[in-house]
Amino acid sequence: MDGDAIRILLVGDEKCGKTSFISRLSAGEGTGPITLLRDIDQPFIFEIKLGQNPYRLEFYDTNSPENWKLLDPDIVILCYDISQRLSLINMRRHVRSSPYNPPHPRA
Repeated sequence: MDGDAIRILLVGDEKCGKTSFISRLSAGEGTGPITLLRDIDQPFIFEIKLGQNPYRLEFYDTNSPENWKLLDPDIVILCYDISQRLSLINMRRHVRSSPYNPPHPRA
């Protein structure tokens, strides 16, 4: 299925669950233990169809905001580990490092 490519970048601290999230998407619901995907497999590609429109979702997994400009993502998803307070606190650093950070946060 060919469709518009949408680049999605997952950003967050190391070991906060970015790769596990993508692996779970890949394995689907109701499956047993998941096999983690490897970095060399990037982008992780999922093809979907919404209505009659096909889309190619390309997921990239990084904890390095320096890669954001190189990847030029269409969507950035900030990830953190709810069991690690520091992971949430570090979100500020990731947001400030983002080239997509608006000058005035929206309410």
